[in-house]
Amino acid sequence: MPDNKKRKVDDNLPNSWAQRYDEALAMNIKPTFMDVFDRHTCYPFFSRLCDHLCIAEIVALTRTCKKYSGLYQYLLPIQWDVDHKLRRFVKDPYGFRSQMARHDALVSGSFVLQFFERVTWMESDLDIFIEHGEGANKFGSYLVNKEGYALTLSTEDAEYELHSYEEPRRYGHIQSGKCFIGEPQTKIQIITTTKIPIKSIFRGFYSTIIVNVMGWNKVYSVFPLSTSIQHKGYQLKPIDDHHAPLVNKYSRRGWDMQEIMWPEEKRINHPVRKYRRLGDRFTWTIPVDSKKVEWSKTPDYVLEYASFRMLSNHEYPGLDERYIDYQHPPEQHVGPRCYGIDAMLFVSRTLKHTYLRPSHDYELECFLGVRVDQSTQLELRKLELSKRPPNYDQLIQNPHALYRHADYERPNTWTYRDDDFPGWYQAWEQNGNKSAEPI
Repeated sequence: MPDNKKRKVDDNLPNSWAQRYDEALAMNIKPTFMDVFDRHTCYPFFSRLCDHLCIAEIVALTRTCKKYSGLYQYLLPIQWDVDHKLRRFVKDPYGFRSQMARHDALVSGSFVLQFFERVTWMESDLDIFIEHGEGANKFGSYLVNKEGYALTLSTEDAEYELHSYEEPRRYGHIQSGKCFIGEPQTKIQIITTTKIPIKSIFRGFYSTIIVNVMGWNKVYSVFPLSTSIQHKGYQLKPIDDHHAPLVNKYSRRGWDMQEIMWPEEKRINHPVRKYRRLGDRFTWTIPVDSKKVEWSKTPDYVLEYASFRMLSNHEYPGLDERYIDYQHPPEQHVGPRCYGIDAMLFVSRTLKHTYLRPSHDYELECFLGVRVDQSTQLELRKLELSKRPPNYDQLIQNPHALYRHADYERPNTWTYRDDDFPGWYQAWEQNGNKSAEPI
């Protein structure tokens, strides 16, 4: 296995890269690109060149010859080091990620985009999304007590939209008490949501560029082809007076900001399509070293099978009712065009965790619903007569209530079907080939 750590080079050693390079020049032998771009013989050159290669160029090099086929995998822990990125905000990135694992918190927004792009915007902050409750309070206490932050209240606008139907609430801005000369103070925001954080992330951002998620052990770019390869961004909210400055900000940073894709644009393997999930084949997923991190009790597939539906606001007016004239058909509407991400919760008494699925998809609801209904009925029938809920007969006769509305005590012998959920979703996806549908 190659050593991923940057090595020290002693120019005085015999046969060092510097000596061999000087000898080649003395013999009028011009080094080729493959001579210079070699981590074994010319590591300083190799490392400096890699610092300036974008992901598209790195992937292109892996396809040129066998020598560079493993370049991306070799560079992953060097060029995409999430702990190094976090050290701008926290002293102990392992402890920070352990808190994320303990409380099922997610990081999103521009911090994750900077991680994938390998850049740093000093004016940016760190946004943590976490479900409202004790976990959010404990996370805030950790930042104050362990990282030296102080809690300050703020109502500043952010890059996400706070939907009234979800009622996400800001815990507040946590602003560092340490000020570095020539640098702005670091700032962390804890955004609390009434439901699972991934729902607020999917439905809150205004552009595909910043729909990226960092978990405790993996980092996800949901639209990597358009964001990191093509450097394009598509609107998830209509461009109004609030969103226009935000869109302009990313235009200045080098992205081609557009409203939607046009029908004639190339769509093969494009991540903008009707049905998506966080961990699908269109997502750029980077696992990060977690040996020193406390592991989460929530399986990765709960997050990676968070699925959603994308539609244009002209196809499905309900995505943004503020900009739709219901007296006219969509083709006559000339207002701002954008996509929308639509998703809703999926819960069941035979699932320990809460999942996210596309809204307005009766087929998927029935596909998953019949499976959790059957599992719930089986578990109810297995109960001893004395341990059955008072409304047992009603539950058995009304399958819909089994996984949507009913609330009753489940014994320790109750069997949960979370491990089956990824297989169920894959079966539905393959059966209908939903992921192949473009918008």
